[in-house]
Parts: sequence; C-alpha cells; structure tokens
Amino acid sequence: MIIYGPIRWQVLILLDSFTTDIIVTNVASVVESYNKGLVEACSKLRVESIYKAWDEMFMSTNSVALVVELKVIEQWLKKITGLSETTEMETHLS
Repeated sequence: MIIYGPIRWQVLILLDSFTTDIIVTNVASVVESYNKGLVEACSKLRVESIYKAWDEMFMSTNSVALVVELKVIEQWLKKITGLSETTEMETHLS
C-alpha cells in the first residue's frame, strides 16, 4: 500500500525553557484547553499529548495540523501562558 501526503502528526513549538516547563508541568489541563479551542474553531484536530524534548515542546495530534489549526494552537498557548498577543512564535510540523 502506498500512502500519499504528509504523515507528520506532531507540532513542534519553540519556546523558552521556563515556559515549556510550565506547560509540561500542567499537561492535563493544557491538553484540555487546546482541545477546547480546537472544538470552538470547528476543527477535528485534537492534541493527544504534550512533552518536552531538547528544551522544546512537542504536541502529538490525531492528524496532520493545518495552518489554521496551528494558529488556534498559538492563540491558546498565548492565553494559557499569559504571553502577549503580539508575541511571535515558531510552530512547525515535525
């Protein structure tokens, strides 16, 4: 069987170590908050887990994230961590 298209079901978010630690420490409530935001955005994407690796945050998802969904994740991340709305972030599919 040949499968075409992206198979990247992880989102990499580059953050400082302190912010990453806060998120990973409160992972259950953070996953719930992300999924609430995705539901409100009428997305079928769900965050299944979050973990820290190499001082960065990885999010495992149930499917490949679209650009619109990455924006929702960024907005909820800013809300959860108290970052300014104008803070620039780097999100990547990995």
